[in-house]
Amino acid sequence: MSDNNQPGLLVVAAHPGDFVWRAAGAIALHRAAGWRVKVVCASYGVKGEAGSLWKEPGADLQSVGVARRVETYAAAQVLGAELCCLELDDYPLVPSTEDIVGLSKVVREFQPQVVLTHAPKDPANVDHANISSMVMQARSFACAPGYGMDMINPPAVHYFEPHQPEQSDFKADLFLNITQFWEIKRRAFEVIASQRGVWDYYERVALQRGAQAGRRSREPIKYAEAYQRAFPAVLNLFD
Repeated sequence: MSDNNQPGLLVVAAHPGDFVWRAAGAIALHRAAGWRVKVVCASYGVKGEAGSLWKEPGADLQSVGVARRVETYAAAQVLGAELCCLELDDYPLVPSTEDIVGLSKVVREFQPQVVLTHAPKDPANVDHANISSMVMQARSFACAPGYGMDMINPPAVHYFEPHQPEQSDFKADLFLNITQFWEIKRRAFEVIASQRGVWDYYERVALQRGAQAGRRSREPIKYAEAYQRAFPAVLNLFD
């Protein structure tokens, strides 16, 4: 059990790029605000997320895996986040019951106030949906007394934006202003060199979400990340 009194943000991603493209701003912002931040990366995305590495002469599962591992740890270092890699296979990424219980132990130990992860539907990438299910089960187990009296209070869960939100029933109901942390997020992009082809796309996503968020804000916003709440927000006052 963590003895740190600071609030915690837990980010659980299927592949390395997922915590970078979708949540790097949130990670950097909350680190700067004094939160504890932990990233759990389920796989290195060796089979399905490392296209450019497979074009190199002599590429195989081992060589691509080593390169992706280096990228993953380097991205987490840029963002200042603690990193836990589960090293599961991808494409398909199918967590076992043992994997889910193991993640629940991570949740119990870290005691997050907020969890960020994939939306439950993503027809373009089933790995993402499988990790979403894994997280929700692990969260339930972490709150269950039958797994030990170190059970935690249920953390809030926010889904980060899928690559094709219109096909994933994703409806953004939370925008996070990451303007001050965009340069850090961009540096994390550049660490994931094996997926250079999507850097500009995800910058356009951040600009578009920033434009939408700025229309609803009292301050100018250039870059934002979009999230969808898994559960209703609980407030004492409207702000």
